[in-house]
Amino acid sequence: MTSLLAQIDSPAQLRQLERKQLDQLAIEIRELIIDQIQQTGGHISSNLGVVEL
Repeated sequence: MTSLLAQIDSPAQLRQLERKQLDQLAIEIRELIIDQIQQTGGHISSNLGVVEL
């Protein structure tokens, strides 16, 4: 399966996604944030909070 996050280049593309795709995109963003924080350290809660919004 191709990453949705890799395919998004603009807000207009986000508006074209279906609900299921938005759920998948949020999962991909969460995973990316967690992976990055594990590598560099830092606080995670505010970033994940934004994804949940």
